[in-house]
Amino acid sequence: MKINYFTYKEAQQKIGQNIEALNDFPSVPIGSKGKVTKVKSVNDKNWIVQVKWNIPQKSSLVLSQLGDFSFNFIKKSKSITDDFSKSEYYKLVKEN
Repeated sequence: MKINYFTYKEAQQKIGQNIEALNDFPSVPIGSKGKVTKVKSVNDKNWIVQVKWNIPQKSSLVLSQLGDFSFNFIKKSKSITDDFSKSEYYKLVKEN
């Protein structure tokens, strides 16, 4: 499959676009909602878009005690993001 990329102008116009996954991705089930959040340069003329998925983040509470001191930490997992070329974008997601 030939990979087509966005121009800078096309990629910039996608920022803020709400999308939905048409296929399952690792960590992203079909039907998941997301938003185009930024663009990345592949080279001078080719650009890709980054999608941040609206999937609940896992968090964990870590409690530890050292003598009379206790430490509590809440760790959140990073947001799930995927990068798409133009050809991948139009094949794997739909705009809402």
